[in-house]
Amino acid sequence: MSVLFGVSVGLALLVGAATAAAVATWPRRLSAEEWVLHRRAAAAVPKTRPRLGSTWQLPTVPQRWLEQRAYQEAAKAIESDLQFAKLAGFVSLPSTPQQFKELMATAAMTGAVAGILLAVLFWRVGLQDNVWATVVLLALLGGVAGSGIQYRRVRQLADHLRRSVVRRLPRVITGARMVMESGAATPESALAMAVSLYADPASELLREAIRIKEVHKLSLEDALDQVGHRYGVEAFGRLADAFRIGRRYGTRLGDILTSFATELRREWHAAYRERITRAPVLMTIPALIFFVTPLLFLILFLVFSPLFTVLRQL
Repeated sequence: MSVLFGVSVGLALLVGAATAAAVATWPRRLSAEEWVLHRRAAAAVPKTRPRLGSTWQLPTVPQRWLEQRAYQEAAKAIESDLQFAKLAGFVSLPSTPQQFKELMATAAMTGAVAGILLAVLFWRVGLQDNVWATVVLLALLGGVAGSGIQYRRVRQLADHLRRSVVRRLPRVITGARMVMESGAATPESALAMAVSLYADPASELLREAIRIKEVHKLSLEDALDQVGHRYGVEAFGRLADAFRIGRRYGTRLGDILTSFATELRREWHAAYRERITRAPVLMTIPALIFFVTPLLFLILFLVFSPLFTVLRQL
């Protein structure tokens, strides 16, 4: 009996045992009496019981890794991105860093399992002889790729929200200027009234700044600076500077807000034109990966395969 036949028999037995266990433990339909007893038992359980899945814990990270500046900056950035996504209404993402770590651990395990299955497939079709080295390598690559994809997904979503803030903020500022020129008592009340009319990430951040101002008894400028620094939105710091200039030098605040909104629109249009200019260059990358590269490998194979055959015969 060869090794391949033994492994095949073992896999068949494992799949058969797993199927029999699944059939044996498959839940059947409850009767009326069982349903009533189940509801009574569920009602008697206290509401503060721990949720399922909370018993296992992630492996602890060494303290020297936690003290590294790069790790602290990455943890701070991902925490800011998660808070930003939660504030914008993305409930599908984890809301705390601990939940994000669990999500990355799950993605890493999924990627590792996919790598192991791929290594076994390569071994079965005869592409690899040393199956253990391939399993270890592809499991590591799959784990790193799975966690990296989740990390990159959150960062890309946060970057998209920041661009949306820069695009939507001039509209809110223009609305605040119109309310202020219509007879609003203070710039804060005009901004609060304008923010209440919109539902977008820029308005959510401005509401957060107004809440921080009311709760912590800060000025609107300091609240805008705090929100801009927390969520990485540079435009909020510039908006705070515009309010400071208007208060300190007595400049007409409506004109300052108009110039600020115009400058933001001009910057967004310049960035959009840059993306349009860069798009044709980026569109060549899929063609290079999926068309030119396989064609190049095919040509090299057709050229060098007869040469290697002749060299082996010498």
